[in-house]
Amino acid sequence: MTTQPRYPEIKAAAAAVGNTLSSAKIPNMLWSWTALALFIVDHGFPEIEFLIQDNEVPQATGALTKAGYKNCTDPSCSELQEDRGAHLGDALNRFHPVAAAHFHLPPPNGQGSGYLVSLLKKNDIIPHLPDLKLGLPKQKEYELLTLSIDPRLPPRAEGGASGPWYDLPFVRVPQDYTLAQALLLLRCRHVDTNPGLDGLWRDMLWEIRRFKQPHPFEFGEKHFSPLLGQLWGDLVQGNPNYPPDVDLQHKLRGVELVREARDRMPRMSPDGKVLKAKKAAEHVYMTGDGRSGKVYYAKG
Repeated sequence: MTTQPRYPEIKAAAAAVGNTLSSAKIPNMLWSWTALALFIVDHGFPEIEFLIQDNEVPQATGALTKAGYKNCTDPSCSELQEDRGAHLGDALNRFHPVAAAHFHLPPPNGQGSGYLVSLLKKNDIIPHLPDLKLGLPKQKEYELLTLSIDPRLPPRAEGGASGPWYDLPFVRVPQDYTLAQALLLLRCRHVDTNPGLDGLWRDMLWEIRRFKQPHPFEFGEKHFSPLLGQLWGDLVQGNPNYPPDVDLQHKLRGVELVREARDRMPRMSPDGKVLKAKKAAEHVYMTGDGRSGKVYYAKG
């Protein structure tokens, strides 16, 4: 009989899950509150979320199952709903994206609810970023991500970040500004369509904003497109009681409309010929005053 893995703390559990996936040649990246804990604030939520390539869900589920993790197939499990339940009230982790697969780990001391491990499809969360990879990042990749053992991460602080995970297998994590950018784009997607998830992304952004004080503006032009930079700036100056403000809501709706218009447009080559989608690529740019434009070009 296989014994389910048990870990003394969530950092060890997350590192072990990432190591299991990497050993099975499945690219992965830590996401959500546990990733945010490395940079910003460790709330101690007992949940671990990893992004994996969309087509590797079966392989990832199989690798973790083989390693002793029990894949949850209970149709009544609250993790199958974006809202984990009204009993959580205003808890920051009440809402969550439903995972492609999830696993429950026993509590480290035999008491409590234990840890939750979730596998999310990469393109459901960060479709704008390159495919996930394995191993040590190349120099260029460090512009988007880093490792959980990076000594440049903020040191451990009471009520703050968890600090680097020394003496544990490393996992890839998004840079803090990459995480912020992704959360802004997720708000663009959900601000009018999914209040629960929109609230989750909003709260995560607000935590980044709050713990980036007194220098929240250190995310600059090199990290964001002009419009996303404006959205971040509006968030920084927003209403702390209900972030973000109405102006930011309107801008987010505008970005959503731009995306819908872009997705419905025929793709054209520079000479005006309509291209099949699989043979076309596109570049979307946004100006500082909120205008947008599109450049389409043939691949290869």
